[in-house]
Amino acid sequence: MVAAMSIGESYHHLFDKVMEILVNFTQEISTSKLEDLPSEIAQAKLAAAIQRFFISIIELASKINPNYIWVFTKFQERHIQFLEILDVFYKKIPLLLEGADLTSQAASFQNVLNHCERLWRDAVLLFNRGSFPTACFLAINCLEQVGKAVPTRLALKVSSLKNEAIDLTLPVGIRRKDNPFYKHPEKHFLAAGFGVLFSPRLIDTLGKNDFDEVLTTMETHDLERLREQCLYVDFSDTGLNWPEIGVSKEESRKWIIVAGECLLTVLGFPENQWQRLRSLIKDFGK
Repeated sequence: MVAAMSIGESYHHLFDKVMEILVNFTQEISTSKLEDLPSEIAQAKLAAAIQRFFISIIELASKINPNYIWVFTKFQERHIQFLEILDVFYKKIPLLLEGADLTSQAASFQNVLNHCERLWRDAVLLFNRGSFPTACFLAINCLEQVGKAVPTRLALKVSSLKNEAIDLTLPVGIRRKDNPFYKHPEKHFLAAGFGVLFSPRLIDTLGKNDFDEVLTTMETHDLERLREQCLYVDFSDTGLNWPEIGVSKEESRKWIIVAGECLLTVLGFPENQWQRLRSLIKDFGK
């Protein structure tokens, strides 16, 4: 790792590095056997582990660019909710993988990338044809699929570090209403936490204010409302709301860029895939 890295191009394995830090943190917690300790001692050990976790995150940010540290503080502010949602996804739903060994499971992840990339390409195609609301809808749908893929990406990272296959035994007994796969805000939140926050290129592309606005929209129900606004004619106190009027070209373009960067950040591996996706997304952003 170099001493200092530019935000733009030179460091594109940021998500992987963050995943390594997260894996180390979870392993430290699991081996500490906090449940066997007195409550006060357990809480103190957990607090110390969390502090070390964020010190590692901040140190990583400073090596990328000192101006990027403020983004990691946003992750720190939201870490409990991020980890709680990730834990629900990780424990209660099947991973998006197939195969009995690590090689076949890693290969099957290509299907996840292909699916998300297809949604993104279709969004670009509709945008170029002037169908801005529908293009925006597909971009948001792409974000949701990337959010669903975050636990699978983490599982692959853990399995590669351990050099062992993932147990793909399906969870049983989960009801649809408890399944986060069917909750748009939670998928948006995961995509925000692990796609947007760890995509430093978005800051350059959007600017700090728009970056903050995108993050806030993804963390609330506002993105779900925009998703519906892209497709449905609705009533309001002022009359009918038409997608063609409510969703502008600029709004559509912004969310296609956000979806593309999240796709690149979470699913852009190995190296040749990252380079290919980066070129594709840069071409749209010109």
